[in-house]
Amino acid sequence: MRLTVQHKLLPTPQQAEALRRTLETAYKAALKGVPVHYVDPRNTSRTCPNCGHCAKENRGTQSSFACTSCGFEGLSASLSR
Repeated sequence: MRLTVQHKLLPTPQQAEALRRTLETAYKAALKGVPVHYVDPRNTSRTCPNCGHCAKENRGTQSSFACTSCGFEGLSASLSR
C-alpha cells in the first residue's frame, strides 16, 4: 500500500513566511497590549484614505495616487485613517 501526500494542503514558502510574520506581529502586539486589526488587502492601493472612494482610476501610476472623488493626492494610498 502506497501513501501519497496531498500537496494542496501544504503552504508555499511565501505563504508560510507571511503566516510566520503575521503570527509574530500579533504575538509582539499582544505583549505590549496593542490591538491588531486584520484588513483584506484587495483594492487597498485603489481606496482613498480620505473619503474611502475605490476606483482603478485613483491610481495613475504605481507611485502616485489621486482620488477622483475628493481630490486627495498622495504618494501612498495605504495610509491608515
